[in-house]
Formats: sequence, C-alpha cells, structure tokens
Amino acid sequence: PQLAEEMRIVVVIGLLLAASPGGFAQGVPLKPVVRSASGQFVILDRRGAPPPALPGSSKAKGFYELEPAFLAVSCERLRNSLNSELGAASQWHGKINVTISPVQNNRDDYAIIVDRFRDGWNYQVNLPQRVERKMFVRTLVQVLLLELANRQASGHSAEVPFWLVEGLTQRLLAAREAELILAPPDQLIGGINVGPTIIQQRDNDPLETARRVLHDRPPLTLEQLSWPPADEFDGPLGDIYRYSAQLFVSELLGVQNGRQCLRETVTRLGTCYNWQTAFLKSFSEQFPNQLAL
Repeated sequence: PQLAEEMRIVVVIGLLLAASPGGFAQGVPLKPVVRSASGQFVILDRRGAPPPALPGSSKAKGFYELEPAFLAVSCERLRNSLNSELGAASQWHGKINVTISPVQNNRDDYAIIVDRFRDGWNYQVNLPQRVERKMFVRTLVQVLLLELANRQASGHSAEVPFWLVEGLTQRLLAAREAELILAPPDQLIGGINVGPTIIQQRDNDPLETARRVLHDRPPLTLEQLSWPPADEFDGPLGDIYRYSAQLFVSELLGVQNGRQCLRETVTRLGTCYNWQTAFLKSFSEQFPNQLAL
C-alpha cells in the first residue's frame, strides 16, 4: 500500500526466498555499525551466542562465520565483480543495510526487504551469522541487481528473473569465489589471528562444472528457467537449474554487445512489469521476438 512518507515492499528471496520483516533479529543489542569503503553497505552486528560447531563433513565446508569488517570487504568485492560482469559503472544509488542475525535455520535467515522513500530506494538484507557460501553470494547478487534495476523504477520494485540471479551467481563463484568471500581469520600465530587464503590462478573453463552436470541431459528450456523448481532446489533438479542458468547467461554475454544488452535489461526491469519485455527491448537486434530467443 502507498503511504504518505514511504512504501514498504517485501521482496521474495531466500530460496527464492519468502521473507518478512519478522525475519530480522529482534531484541538483540546493536553493536557499532561498520561501513564499507564505498559507503553503500552498512553492516549491523546482531550476532548472538556462537552456534554449535559444525561436523567436519564436506557439507560443513560450505559454511563460514560472518564478521562485520570482513563482510563489508566481501560485499564491496561482490559489487565490483558484478559491475565488471555487466560493464556497469561503480556509482550506486540505494544504500544496502546488512544485518548479521543469530542462526534460526529457516527461510528468514536470508531475506531482503526493499523500502521506497521519497528520495529513492533502500535495502535491508538479513544474513545468519553462520552463512552458506552459495546462499550468501546469491543474496548479495540479487540485492545488487535490484539496486541497479530500481534506479529507474517509480511505482513498483523491479522483479529480477531468478535465472539471471542464479546465472550470475554461478559465474562469480566459478571464476573468483576465493577472492570474493573473505572469511575471518581462524588461526592464532604469535598472539595474532591470521587466516591465509591461497588463490591458484589458472586458465580454467568457468563452465566446466556446468558441462559435467549437463553432460547426460539437455539444459533447461527458457520456459523451465522461468519457473525454478522451488520444492527441490537443493537436489539434482536444483543443480540442473543452476548450471542451465549459468550456461544461458554465459551465452547471452557472448553474443554481439551481449554485456551491454544484459545491463540494459536490468536497468529496464524497474519500468516493465515482466522481464521478457525488458529483455526483448534490450536484445532487439539479436532476438526480434521470444521465439528467436
């Protein structure tokens, strides 16, 4: 509903991810905020007691503990990498407040709320203090795409297609995961906490995993990409969706002027009621209609 001063819009994120204002930690004292280098990200620390230790399984390796100063750096790195993928300028319009909350083990652990005020849009992101790497990157990619899309929006918040969120998420993870996610130090040497990160650079194929997953079955159709398998996203169908989206986004970036057209698609989302309209306007020279796409 339209209010006199502001309009609050609850954006679906999570898995796709149902969020509500109640998902943010309540009753936890606020510690001093941390601001990122560009000023776009404001980190609010509402962590509770440390959660129980994870088992030393391969699944547990996908998680790490958030710490405000390191989170601010990771947010900036993700923003810069996403801008590079889309060829977007570094200037930002909407501020993003990121709250680190106690782990609740439900969909509200990861949430985005979009606020529209008279002078523009603001974003609130909730992350659990023990974050899963892929969910962390996906959540940040989605809010950054929303911020870019809403720069021209007026009456409603943009709806970013999930295939674009997932495709860009997988591209960033495949190309530079170790550089993007800065975990807090976990070793004590000479009374100083250190956490070495070793980055091995090689000319690898960023679609290597996608090709392996999709080797024995065709990638999803455009219609299937438009309807993610929400109930089975953590299983084999989820992998097929993720890597089909990555392949689709990679192919779009590879067509003539693809990077510019994909960026224009995002910036047009705030003025259109569906992504297809924004997409076909931006890629009109490459795809005159959806059948051609």
